[in-house]
Amino acid sequence: MQSLRLLVATAVLAVAVAQPDRLSAWDPTARDKTEECVKFTEFTTDANAKCPMFDLCCKQPDPLNGDKCKEVVKKCETNDDGELEFTCKYSNCTEMITTTTTTTTQSPRQINGASGKNSCR
Repeated sequence: MQSLRLLVATAVLAVAVAQPDRLSAWDPTARDKTEECVKFTEFTTDANAKCPMFDLCCKQPDPLNGDKCKEVVKKCETNDDGELEFTCKYSNCTEMITTTTTTTTQSPRQINGASGKNSCR
């Protein structure tokens, strides 16, 4: 039994070491809006309008909404192959807090003695 626990622990550790990016990928103080803003540019067929549209999307998050980011990396430029490359990443932001909402329903109540069943004949 002891050797089985050791084997399982070793396997878990090996997976953790082999995939460090998967374990450390979540950063509650960073935002990556690149994919969202690239989709925004797909609404135009004019190549000259793509970067201005990307810039419009990749602006600072609304500080009045509580999201304050101190650093922005924004890039829209043509690479050596003539294709546009995009980056829209915010860092050093207000820590994002994840929440869970649970919805419960109450059982039906009787109102004035009615049971909710069809009592008309």
